[in-house]
Amino acid sequence: MGEIFRPSRAAFFRSLLFAGSPAGLATITVLLAGQQMNWFGWVASGSMGVLTLYLGVQTVFVFSTRIAVDAKGLAILPPFGAIGIPWTHVERAVLRERVNALTSTDRMLVLTGAGKQVICHPSVLSPDDQERLLTLVRSQVEVIVQRDKPSI
Repeated sequence: MGEIFRPSRAAFFRSLLFAGSPAGLATITVLLAGQQMNWFGWVASGSMGVLTLYLGVQTVFVFSTRIAVDAKGLAILPPFGAIGIPWTHVERAVLRERVNALTSTDRMLVLTGAGKQVICHPSVLSPDDQERLLTLVRSQVEVIVQRDKPSI
C-alpha cells in the first residue's frame, strides 16, 4: 500500500490570503475614493473582484488535490478523476524550484513518458511531507532539479 499526501492547512491559508489580496486592494480603493470614483475605478475594482474569484477557486481546487505514491507509480487525485503514471513509463522527471520571498520555495514536479505528463506541486505539502514525497520519487526514478529565476 502506498502513501497519500494531502496539502497542509498552513499552505492553504497562505494561498487563500494571496488569492484575496486583489479584493482587499479593491475594497481599500472604493473606501478611499468613495463617491468620487469614476467609471475606470469601478471597472478596475470589479476586475479585481473577478480575479479574486478566479484565484480563490483555483486555490480550493489545488488544495483539494491529493498525491498518491506507491511501488507502481504516482497519481494525482483531484476532485474529479485521477491522473497517474507508472514508474516504468517515466522517461523524464524534473523538479522545478523557484525561490519566492512570500512562500519560501515553490516546487513543481513534472513526470513525462508514454505520451503523458503528470504535474504535481509538492510545495503545497508540509515540509516533512515534501521531503518524504521527493524521497519516494527519487527512489524510483532519477529526478533532475531545475532552478527557475526568483519571482520576486
